[in-house]
Amino acid sequence: MPVIGLRDDALTGDTTEAVAELEGALRLVAGWGGLIDSHPNRSIRQETIGQLLANAGLKAGAFVATKVCARGRHAGLRQIQSSLRRLDREHADLILIDNLTDWSTQYQTLRALKEEGIVRYIGLSDDGWMLNDELEAALRCERFDLMQLRYSIDERDVERRLLPLALDHGIGVLASHPPLPKHSAAAPGSTDRNRASIEFVLQHPAVIGVLLDARDVVNAAAALT
Repeated sequence: MPVIGLRDDALTGDTTEAVAELEGALRLVAGWGGLIDSHPNRSIRQETIGQLLANAGLKAGAFVATKVCARGRHAGLRQIQSSLRRLDREHADLILIDNLTDWSTQYQTLRALKEEGIVRYIGLSDDGWMLNDELEAALRCERFDLMQLRYSIDERDVERRLLPLALDHGIGVLASHPPLPKHSAAAPGSTDRNRASIEFVLQHPAVIGVLLDARDVVNAAAALT
């Protein structure tokens, strides 16, 4: 997958402006074949993403991810099925166990779905640093394809243990990047600073992609061209 993807929290509201911003970002990311993240607890956003991709004829080129954060096998499976329905997809490219919620149970479910061809890749996500020890233990215990972590030039705690572990185990890292600084388009060096911020993350050999908010996807496209 290309290096730029869209974070699941990209849509901050349901206003016409927010949906238009999301649609613009989806067109860019889907055109690149990049990852589009989503979350089952944000059902309206999932439906919006599914509708926008279908209406724009971008379903085939999109790499769509969702998460599972339910407890218990049946609850987890229902949550995954609901996400796929809202996203208007029969298969998921990636499903991440969110914040290690009941991860050992959900791992078994995802392994079965992968064998059935319902999901291509499975992984873990952690939106903070409080679960680093548990995350490391899970990565050593089972076989995951990808993981999503907070990582930026100002958030580098994962460099000590988790990124080297991912590299050793062949696990691709999706770096969830905080919003880029809001520079004026005319501000001297703003494009260079955005480029440097993104390229810093991508220079780590374990990192295969960086996930940005919708408004930052457009900025990144300009910064990296």
